[in-house]
Amino acid sequence: MGSHRTLRRALFHGAAYGAAAAFSVALTRISGGFAMFWIATALIVPGLLARPPRQWWPTILACALASMAVTGWLGLGWRAGPVLALANCGEAIVAALIVRAAHRRYRSYASL
Repeated sequence: MGSHRTLRRALFHGAAYGAAAAFSVALTRISGGFAMFWIATALIVPGLLARPPRQWWPTILACALASMAVTGWLGLGWRAGPVLALANCGEAIVAALIVRAAHRRYRSYASL
């Protein structure tokens, strides 16, 4: 049962990430360049923070696939997809790790 819940959560995060990425790419690309406003990472960081890091990989994989699809279809093309997926998902992982470290130190998210 837990693995089904993990898969559903990962697919939900991947779909939300893809929708947010598509929104950002469709509305904030200037002259065919990078999206100027990226909200997709902000959607998955709280989901990562709610779980231990060993449970992050299904969500990261789903979001990376969504990122590659959006980049391929709407963004800079299929060759840029894997590179940007790595950068975008790496950003989410680093952000979650930084917030976790700050929380361990200060013991409260309110003090941030």
